[in-house]
Amino acid sequence: MINNAKLLITNDSGLMHVGDALKTPLLTIFGSTVQELGFFPTAATSMVVENKELSCRPCSHIGRSHCPKKHFRCMKELTPDQLWQRVKKIL
Repeated sequence: MINNAKLLITNDSGLMHVGDALKTPLLTIFGSTVQELGFFPTAATSMVVENKELSCRPCSHIGRSHCPKKHFRCMKELTPDQLWQRVKKIL
C-alpha cells in the first residue's frame, strides 16, 4: 500500500522510514525530535512539519507521548492548515 500511495502522512516513526525507503512522497510531523538527531526523511519529495520556534526541542530522540514541560507545544501549535498547505505542494 505504501509503495502505491501518492502521499504518506506520518509522524517521525518506523513507518516514515519505510515510506522513505520506498521513495513514497512523505509529509512527516516532527514534535519532540529534530533533524539533527539523524532520523529525517531523505527523499527529495519529503516535507516535514515542525515547530522550530521552541527552545525545548528536542526533548527526546524517539518522540514522546507526554511533555516534560507539560505544555506539548511542539505538537499542539501545529495546525491542520500547515499540513494542508504542504499536502497541496506535494500533490
